[in-house]
Amino acid sequence: MAGLRKLCKLYGSLVVKDEKGAAVRYVWDYASDKPTREEEMPFGSERHAASERAKWLQHPPRNRLQCAARGCDGCAVCAPPASPAPGTP
Repeated sequence: MAGLRKLCKLYGSLVVKDEKGAAVRYVWDYASDKPTREEEMPFGSERHAASERAKWLQHPPRNRLQCAARGCDGCAVCAPPASPAPGTP
C-alpha cells in the first residue's frame, strides 16, 4: 500500500487493476491524507468538498486577490508587517 500511497499523492489519482482484473480508480483525499477509492468520495459529496478545501488551504495566498477569494482576515500578503521607524537599524 505504500507504493499506492506515494503514487496517488504524487499524481492525485491512479487507476489499478484488482485481483479480478477490474479497473479501480483511487483518488488522493487531502483531508485525511490517504488514497481513497473514487466511489467512496464521489464528486460533489461533502467528503469531496472537504478534500478540495484541504487541498487549496495547504498553499498560502500569494497576492491580495487570492486572499480576498479565501476570505482572509489578515496575513503577510494583506497586511504586510510594519516597517521599522526611520533611523532604527
